[in-house]
Amino acid sequence: MKKIHVRPTYKFTVLLLLLVFSAPLFAQTKDSTQKTTHLSAFVGVTNNGISFIPTFSFDKPAGTVIFSVGGKRLSFEPDFRFTLDMNRGGVAFWWRYKLIMRGKFNLRVGAHPALNLIPLHDAVSGEETGTLEAQRFVAGEFAPSYALSKNVSLGVYYMQGHGFQDNAPKNIHFLTLNSSISNITLFSGISLQLSPQIYYLAVDDEDGFYFTNTLSLAKANFPLMVQSTINKTIETNITGSKNFQWDVSLVYYFNKEFVPLGK
Repeated sequence: MKKIHVRPTYKFTVLLLLLVFSAPLFAQTKDSTQKTTHLSAFVGVTNNGISFIPTFSFDKPAGTVIFSVGGKRLSFEPDFRFTLDMNRGGVAFWWRYKLIMRGKFNLRVGAHPALNLIPLHDAVSGEETGTLEAQRFVAGEFAPSYALSKNVSLGVYYMQGHGFQDNAPKNIHFLTLNSSISNITLFSGISLQLSPQIYYLAVDDEDGFYFTNTLSLAKANFPLMVQSTINKTIETNITGSKNFQWDVSLVYYFNKEFVPLGK
């Protein structure tokens, strides 16, 4: 099995953060007569690091950096997740396409290659060796949604993933019934968003049902928000599942539209 030696590199992390925080400076004013591109970023630090599939987590402080760049339909969305000590992490390079945009109904499809970085342990002592093994995955997604109103939507999400290593899951099926309730006004320009979902997860021969919800608190025209995710097991036999887990995150985000340079 091919193993990749990866040294923790804070230079890479700093460079990534500089790119995120400086990107809005390069955005130009939108011109309705020209083709525009969106650029958005989500940068968060959290106490736990719950995964994209919330059954799993890092169980330690972690960071998340998610970009999205593209046009009206097609976007490229690299997703970086890593522990703050850089001893575990993963990256997925999503390509997403809005196949149907028809009134209140939307259908998005997507696919990605991904690497999951896990620490190797010494066969004798059991201690971490300082080397990370890169487990390779590919996945595809299918995500229809329907807007009941301006601030309330319902959707279904399905992702199938495949791993290439003998010591990693071979087949993953992730199916959710989800909803989003946004712009719940609280006080002083603070708004609340809720994203509850019930999901089914199958990892090779193991499976389970879960409930998860992400709560977001944001202030209008302010780039920071607070998020918290909970995950509760309904019934499962998946190895590593916890009955209940949660995290809280501080997030910097932006979303800009601009005219590409030279246009």
